[in-house]
Amino acid sequence: MPGVQGRFSKDVDDRDPSALVTFGSKLQGELEGDWLKAVLPEAAPRPQDMVPAGRVRYIPVMVRGKQVAVGQGGDTFLVDNIELRSTGMPGVQGRFSKDLDDRDPSATVTFGSKLQGELEGDWLKVVLPEPATAAGVPAGVPANSHVVHEKYAGPNTKMFGLGGCLLCGCLALLIFACPVDERDVYVAPNGAKYTLSGARIQ
Repeated sequence: MPGVQGRFSKDVDDRDPSALVTFGSKLQGELEGDWLKAVLPEAAPRPQDMVPAGRVRYIPVMVRGKQVAVGQGGDTFLVDNIELRSTGMPGVQGRFSKDLDDRDPSATVTFGSKLQGELEGDWLKVVLPEPATAAGVPAGVPANSHVVHEKYAGPNTKMFGLGGCLLCGCLALLIFACPVDERDVYVAPNGAKYTLSGARIQ
């Protein structure tokens, strides 16, 4: 042993694993019978006990059968759109858990971003920074706006609608009731919508 382990009480078995006084150390204390009562400095947290600052979220490695989280060596990953070829989403939305439906609307990792994480099966566990406050929304977006993930009639929906009209007539226009494009938008208190860069959506 490199020293003597402190105890929480006057019980030899009541050890404090973080309170080791190494041999040769000098300290001030008060004798209480067969015990020395001493005040020790707080132990520095071990790396494995430290909680990372930010939010732990899960990024799916695959979206619609396409890889979006690509390893770059070590624990670094690139959130990539090359295989997915999404035109409606600016990135991949983080999840609170390993459940595709358990979305965090404020945790979108934009395509092209590199981040550190840990692979857990088909999921990438990452620590994301805390979301911006209402005052931190992009210029042009009203205060108290919030981010939502929605489906909308974008280029893919229009393409399917047009192609469907050529094949089966006007019934194909029903696709606009169930659009296939997805995006994250800011929704203002009055219901107006804005892109993540702050542009008003008409």
